[in-house]
Amino acid sequence: MSTAYTGSGRLARLALRRDRVQLPVWILSTVALGAFAGSATDSQYPTEADRLAVLRVAVETPGLLMFRAAPTGTSDGQMTAFGILAFLALMAGFMSTLAVVRHTRQNEETGRAEMIGATAVGRHANLSAALTVVVGANVVLAALIGLAFTGNGLPAAGSFAAGAGVGAAGIAFAGVAAVAAQLTQGARAANGIAATVVGVAYLLRGLADVFGEVQPDGYTMTSAWPSWLSPIGWTMQMRPFAGDRWWVLVLPVALFAVLTAASFALTARRDVGMGLLADRPGPARASAALLSPLGLAWRLQRGTVLGWTVTITAFGLLVGSIANAVADELATNENVTGRLDDLAGGGGTR
Repeated sequence: MSTAYTGSGRLARLALRRDRVQLPVWILSTVALGAFAGSATDSQYPTEADRLAVLRVAVETPGLLMFRAAPTGTSDGQMTAFGILAFLALMAGFMSTLAVVRHTRQNEETGRAEMIGATAVGRHANLSAALTVVVGANVVLAALIGLAFTGNGLPAAGSFAAGAGVGAAGIAFAGVAAVAAQLTQGARAANGIAATVVGVAYLLRGLADVFGEVQPDGYTMTSAWPSWLSPIGWTMQMRPFAGDRWWVLVLPVALFAVLTAASFALTARRDVGMGLLADRPGPARASAALLSPLGLAWRLQRGTVLGWTVTITAFGLLVGSIANAVADELATNENVTGRLDDLAGGGGTR
């Protein structure tokens, strides 16, 4: 008996075949980054004094908190979480949104979904297959991060809590992308909406850490309330290696469930190839700039180019603010200054 989900399994296998290179590259590069950060902790911060000095400056430096996270302690695991965990969740978010849009809206844009829809597949098969693949990829990512951290000698409970937090963030953003794919008629616009949500989530997490409360010890922090509005903030609120609050996983799972239900409902209310948001009509006459290949290329890529320009400029300003803070506060301590310069991405010499 045919249902709305008929054919989901076969479409999931097709999606895995199409992504046999892309998904493994995303997963392994994210795991490798986390493993490298975990293994480098001892060499970066060999003594308790080094760690305390770094964290005491970090809690007073907004740029560092935006890039890293609110510190929770000085153990190897806590320093690893402070240094890399939020960025791993960001990577999981981009991996998930790109994959979901690729197997849903892009399939419709290229006509692949209409061709497949002419066979014995259900209305929701394409979306359910995409979400199945992406959820599975995030589960694998979570397990590998846990194993990588454990292999570096970090506590197993905290390692797998960190991995679960990263994977759960990726799953939550998969739900975001599933909804975004129903709103627009083009994959580029859907990717733009989903990427914006991921970026805003990272920004909210960063602002929550910047405006967090420094604890009486002077080197740990409690994030402000906006952290609870962000899937990336939820990853940090699990507090791996500092309590391992597994109950926080309820939040990304619940968000994914709600967004998935919404995306299936929206799929049933639109035609294949159409979006719920109408495309903006273009001008009646094309500009003279479109007469050249260069003008056409600029017209097609200007949003991406401008977006990257703004992002890189903001990144440079933040790195500059970190360097200034380090110079002002630690001018007399060359050893710690060098360590924080590396932490900020300045790559200065020691």
